[in-house]
Amino acid sequence: MAVRNEPVKERKAAAKTAIRTAAEREPNSKHRTHEDRQKLLEGDELLDVVEPESVHCIPCDKWIKLQTARGERYNLSNWKGHKEACHSGTAKSGVPRTSREERRKLLQEDKLLGIVEEERVHCIPCKKWISLQKGNHYTLVSWTRHKKLCHPDVDKIVVNPITGIIEID
Repeated sequence: MAVRNEPVKERKAAAKTAIRTAAEREPNSKHRTHEDRQKLLEGDELLDVVEPESVHCIPCDKWIKLQTARGERYNLSNWKGHKEACHSGTAKSGVPRTSREERRKLLQEDKLLGIVEEERVHCIPCKKWISLQKGNHYTLVSWTRHKKLCHPDVDKIVVNPITGIIEID
């Protein structure tokens, strides 16, 4: 067994440098510095405010509390979980982005929608207005989430072309 003659302080510094270097080589490494994690969060297009212990999700208009175990700042775990659960269909997931015009067309062709506006849509079965993301016209996230939660049997819904009444097969 080899005994290292270096002082403990120097060994710890060398270990930290090795970990940091490994984190730079491996973007998904668990050994990122808080500065690295902060940069990742600040670069996320779904966030508009990034703080050491929380982030603000634009599409949901919710604050997501970040884990603070071991005094760690900008911990990514809760944000990754929220993003996977609520926004797995967004551009970061590998799904191609759609243009404003394509999103507008998708909304207008949806048989559950009556009126389609840039920042809101009218759900016919619920008789409710569903707010879309402000500033990013015809965003699909809120409508898709509403439809998934409130109308899971959407394939069975038929709109009578003569009366406009919604029927379930």
